Amino acid sequence: MILNVATNVPMIVCLCANVTERELAAVVAAGARTVKEVGRCSGAGTGCGACKPLIRECLAEARAAAGKSHAVAALAAPAVEPATV
Repeated sequence: MILNVATNVPMIVCLCANVTERELAAVVAAGARTVKEVGRCSGAGTGCGACKPLIRECLAEARAAAGKSHAVAALAAPAVEPATV
């Protein structure tokens, strides 16, 4: 998360649409998986495009976190015994 250390205020990711890093994270957490989907949901990335690298970074971090949580869940899942008839 990008925060202004002095004030603990979220940073604006997209100046054109006035989208903060927290709003971007919420859109990604709600299911946006591409820059285009983020743009449809929040407007970020639909203006000048300068924020697209940050949007891609946020999407990549979300994918990496999801991959780790799936791997941990698979390791933690109990073994399933085959059904006997």
